[in-house]
Amino acid sequence: MSVDYGTTVASMAFEVSVSDGDNDPSSLTTTVSNSVTTGIVNSEWESAIAAVPYMLMPGSGVFNEAGGQTYLFTLTAFDGYWTNDLVFSIVQSAAPSNSPPSLSLVWSHGPSMYSPIHNGDTVGVDYGTQVSTLLFQLTVDDAEFDDVSVAANISNLGNTGMLATEWEAASTPALYLLTPSSGILNTPAGVVHTFVLTANDGTDQTVFTFYLQQTPQVVVPAPKMVVKSGGPNGALLNNGGLVGFGSVDLSVMPTAPVTIYVANDGTADLHLGVPQISGGDFALSGTLPSVLTPHTGVVLSITFDAQSVGAKTGSISFAHDDTTTATPFVLDLSGTATTSIVNVQEGGGGGGGGCVAQTDGVFWSLLLVAVLAMIFRRRRVGGENPTHDG
Repeated sequence: MSVDYGTTVASMAFEVSVSDGDNDPSSLTTTVSNSVTTGIVNSEWESAIAAVPYMLMPGSGVFNEAGGQTYLFTLTAFDGYWTNDLVFSIVQSAAPSNSPPSLSLVWSHGPSMYSPIHNGDTVGVDYGTQVSTLLFQLTVDDAEFDDVSVAANISNLGNTGMLATEWEAASTPALYLLTPSSGILNTPAGVVHTFVLTANDGTDQTVFTFYLQQTPQVVVPAPKMVVKSGGPNGALLNNGGLVGFGSVDLSVMPTAPVTIYVANDGTADLHLGVPQISGGDFALSGTLPSVLTPHTGVVLSITFDAQSVGAKTGSISFAHDDTTTATPFVLDLSGTATTSIVNVQEGGGGGGGGCVAQTDGVFWSLLLVAVLAMIFRRRRVGGENPTHDG
């Protein structure tokens, strides 16, 4: 009889009947050729001498020789006097050839929709490309419709956010589709990501490799304005920030200048407008060039020069073409002008005297004049001729 590769003994439902015409107790012995790897158990086909009739139902084993095989069964019954042999063969066919699973990949990039990527191909994308826009579709198939698993290894993942798990699958009946979409190609220096995809159907495996080459980040030349207090190493002044002069006595106006440093830390020319200052209590010294080349700077000086007591405000502003901050660039200015004042009371009590505000210097000047007047009067009186009575 003939069986296919992988046929089990149990599925063939063998029944071996032993009988004897004289009802003599009988034994049964069996040999099976080429059965080493099959798992066939000879004792299931045998019996010690026993009363007849009896039946054996062997069930262990599988016909599993990959290249095919012929198994010769020889069964010998013995009743103590006579023997009787039963010989038959089972011809097992070779294992069917297994087709390895297949992987096919398409993507959409530029004007091409669902173009194939072949095993070993290198494909290119620009810096900043979103994986979701590439519309990857990985088709997993198997000619025998076996269950197929897919494992993935992706190099240089870094901070891309790409997920190897989106390129993987547990053992699943073929045919199925994977559509990975997570991540962004964002390595500034450029990079090559190697994708190694391995499909396995339990018998054979297929390895599919492709290379995703990302170009370096393109840096577009642009100006970058930096404004600092004092000089290149000073504190950063933000657009809308404040330059304060504090409280200053009128007697020391104008103040020492406060320096504003304007620099171009970018890679392209910075275009600047003429600086404008508002508030009559502040003065500007210096100006800005119309073009400030990269990695150069210029200084402006601002003084506080109030003419009256009180809090003063103003601003300095200038236009620019740095797109990272609003134009014009504005700095608010503030300061408080003060003075030293004394009050001198004239007149007696009862509220008849007036109140005159004088500086300390004026007060002492008046006091000195009064003293000198008293001395002059005393000398004049002393110079008259004395009068004698009688």
